[in-house]
Amino acid sequence: MSAADAGWRVVVTDGFGRGVEATRAFARGELVHRETAFAVALEANLRRTYCSTCLAPRAPDAPCCPEDAVDALLRDAGPDVARVAADLKIGQRLLHLALRMVARQRTPRRPHARAPVAAPDEALGLLAPLDRHPPAIVDRLEAAGRRLAPWLARIDATPDDLAEACARVDANAFALGAAADPSDRLGMAVAPRAALFNHSCAPNCLVSNDGPVYSVRALRPLEPGEALTVTYVGLYETRAARRAELLDDHLFACGCGRCTGLNANADEIEGHALDVLLGAHRCATCGRGAHPARPDGWGPCAACGAALDGDAARAAEAALRERLQALDLPSDKVERRDLLLRCLDEVEAVLPPHHPVVFRLRWTLARTLGELGFTAERLALTRRLAAHAARMLPAASLEMAQVHHALGDATARRMTAPDVTAPDRRALHEEAKAALNAWRVTLAGACGPDHPATRAALRSLSDDAAPRSTGG
Repeated sequence: MSAADAGWRVVVTDGFGRGVEATRAFARGELVHRETAFAVALEANLRRTYCSTCLAPRAPDAPCCPEDAVDALLRDAGPDVARVAADLKIGQRLLHLALRMVARQRTPRRPHARAPVAAPDEALGLLAPLDRHPPAIVDRLEAAGRRLAPWLARIDATPDDLAEACARVDANAFALGAAADPSDRLGMAVAPRAALFNHSCAPNCLVSNDGPVYSVRALRPLEPGEALTVTYVGLYETRAARRAELLDDHLFACGCGRCTGLNANADEIEGHALDVLLGAHRCATCGRGAHPARPDGWGPCAACGAALDGDAARAAEAALRERLQALDLPSDKVERRDLLLRCLDEVEAVLPPHHPVVFRLRWTLARTLGELGFTAERLALTRRLAAHAARMLPAASLEMAQVHHALGDATARRMTAPDVTAPDRRALHEEAKAALNAWRVTLAGACGPDHPATRAALRSLSDDAAPRSTGG
């Protein structure tokens, strides 16, 4: 089925280059596009326990789908790929996927695909060629090609072919989520037609995968002629962090309406307003107000009018992010809780509650409280975080599905605590059912009603029984 038959077409627009626009109307949750990935690469520690073709879990090294020439090449070349990746400081997953993509362009495909597969020339047409990457990265990619030349010769490919594939994969690959839990990352994949959908920090479509099959669904009703966009980054993040990630990983400075405030649609206008709150900093002068975020820095404190030194604020936030990223959480749960509480005190002296750094730290604390059996404290904190997320995230996003799941699980666990009275237990029962049902509905909108994660969520619910804790 062609793109036109599917209800969209490829267009070229000023400032955004190649993209996709709708040729007919789409309802919220409707399937816009579906394709089987041209090539996939599993995380190194999962290659023995997942099939590299259908991505189904399996016993270590157990047979699954029949092996073809590409599988054999990647299996034999695996140790050399790992050494080259480590020596040249290139992601092993990236190198593995690029090698698989080069091989797939030169070998016949097996007739097992559940959805259309892009032709080899479409994979070669992915944007972000080698000459758009920084020279230091180009040198490392070309060196990797030279060191793996004997393996490339087995498929009539050259070192330049691998370097070019690495560059295109680096800027265009999608995360590969597990079927049972799309947030559980298995690796990465190349889906050339889905990669045609441009980025927006306020997208109107969402990409998900069921094994090697990628789907794009409408997040809201769409009209003919409307540009179709997906997000390449997490949306519960500050404008500065999103733009930095897009520049580093995808080689472009985001010019969407949410980031710039220019030529914005209704979704982007709303996102632009939320960024004022998401990126705010606490006022050190009065201790009560906050400095609202702006595209070029921060405004005066809303309470006392004091100005904020932008360079100092950026340095303080960067230092907090760096410290938290390197945080070594103790295995002892009590020690972990105490460390997280100390970190929260430090972070909240600089950043307000809605800030992404505070939000993620509190999620970690909520999980730790649950592990320690503090069900009431975990539920209270999870409720607050769910309220923040509902304001900041698209209603039909995978991130919001995780929030609903966490709230349902926290409520279900609290419901079974011995100190809960019968009336409170009944109220918690209804709250847990509502949260877990919202989890199912959100997954259905994001991934489709037939996705394994949606079906699993449906099985976990029962109208005539108490909701079960689903872990986490």
